[in-house]
Amino acid sequence: MPSLPLSRILAATLILCFASPSWSTEYNPSQVAQTTSPTPALSIRNAKQPFPGILTGGQPSSAQLSAAKRLGYKTVISLRARVETGLWNEGSTVEELGMKYVSIPVKGIAGLTAQNAKTLIQALADPADYPILLHCGSGDRVGALLAIDAGINQGIASQQALKVGRSAGLNRLEGAVKQLLEK
Repeated sequence: MPSLPLSRILAATLILCFASPSWSTEYNPSQVAQTTSPTPALSIRNAKQPFPGILTGGQPSSAQLSAAKRLGYKTVISLRARVETGLWNEGSTVEELGMKYVSIPVKGIAGLTAQNAKTLIQALADPADYPILLHCGSGDRVGALLAIDAGINQGIASQQALKVGRSAGLNRLEGAVKQLLEK
């Protein structure tokens, strides 16, 4: 049996991941995202498209950022703290590529706050910034902040808010987010 090239397998996987997104009908982090086209597929760790115009996931490499620019992404929002990124200055790379860079440092569980969620939602408000690549190290904090916004700031039921978070990458932090939502 002939084997398929890795590029075809990857392309088919990306098509399956993005062909039928499960966008929430109860929650959307931005009115802009409701009227935005789906984001172009980009192969980053844990890539998800929880809302039109917003791709979430883990830390992109400089090559992936260049690919994002070629695909039409206009903004990169990072939730990583400076201490996590070492000597690499992602902001400079993004700006050199001609994209907007927004840093919202979220330091672990202590950074999972309604205020950080609100700051993220404000960063998603400008239609000129779409499509947006929104990331942290793995996508977990991205999903956590979106769940917190849905549950605490928007008053959506805890289970639905967690579902929103999972659609954007919430994983290991789910227990901590659930505790915050049920306070």
